[in-house]
Amino acid sequence: GPSSALTGRDSYFHDGVTSVTWEMREAPRSTFEDMLLRTLIAPHPRIARKRVALVYRPYEAGAGASRVEDEHRDAMVAANSSKKVTSAKAEMRLEHTEAARRAQARGAHEVVLTGINLGSYRWERDGAPVLRLPGLLDLIMEKTDVERVRLSSIEPPDVTPELCDAMARGGERVAPFLHVCLQSGSDRTLRRMARVYRTDLFRRAVEEARSLVPRLALGTDLIVGFPGETDEDFADSLAFCEEMRFAKMHVFRYSRRPGTPAADFPDQVDPHVMAARGARMRELAGRMRRDEAADLVGVDDLVVVQYPGRGVSGGLFDVRVPEEVPLDTLLPVRLSEVLPDGTLVGVPR
Repeated sequence: GPSSALTGRDSYFHDGVTSVTWEMREAPRSTFEDMLLRTLIAPHPRIARKRVALVYRPYEAGAGASRVEDEHRDAMVAANSSKKVTSAKAEMRLEHTEAARRAQARGAHEVVLTGINLGSYRWERDGAPVLRLPGLLDLIMEKTDVERVRLSSIEPPDVTPELCDAMARGGERVAPFLHVCLQSGSDRTLRRMARVYRTDLFRRAVEEARSLVPRLALGTDLIVGFPGETDEDFADSLAFCEEMRFAKMHVFRYSRRPGTPAADFPDQVDPHVMAARGARMRELAGRMRRDEAADLVGVDDLVVVQYPGRGVSGGLFDVRVPEEVPLDTLLPVRLSEVLPDGTLVGVPR
């Protein structure tokens, strides 16, 4: 089957992939051996058979290259096209544009910039930052003809005017979507979570982005039932989410994990209360998604067709398209209506 070459301390499995290659760079042999063991004893449940090749390459410093010691500052470039996904960890060299070109040559219409802490991306030379995320986006726009670039999850403090300007400069080649992690819409809860931002910063970041990027769709992650969350805290969180008009929300109930500080906090929230709060938040999420989708009716968009009759828009909305459209097509459509579940209907242009 097709193989997916990966570089770095991560693993990836995707539907239809039966041969997976992991290329280990900048990692000690112990990490390499651990990766091999985890591959053999924890096979992915959706892959019946797989052949795994692991190539160990000790780190070799190149001219102008700078290692990033904190893996939370690693950035990856993932090129997505239906069931063909390639991924490469940023090696602090200008290999990003070449990775995007290779992905496009294999049929990818959309390139996703992703990482554990994407907004902290930096390329350094002689200890000084030369390129950060806005510059990387500009570089890809300038040096490639990739049809669409998308940013993955990003932290609120990293939604800067510089990043929003870069997205705006990219025009329709940059997906009008940002997934900005919120976790809670209550400042009291954010403080207990030890988050470095509050709702006022989040609000300003969103206002800045929406002022510069037309029809921006906003996604987020949210936790309900964090220890000490009162009814008032939850009401604040619910109201703030509604104010932000999220188009896509991942709602989670707090899960108590031994060894974490929050596990020993007083005032653990009753599971039944958490479930009720989660249901209310998901109901709001569904309503906001339908409302945001309805605002797009009559708008022209590009849809990446991922499954027969279905694809995703620039704002990461599900779009129904004619089933005869081949997979992996970047289809120009006019969004004609929204279905009860928030799915849009796209009429080919």
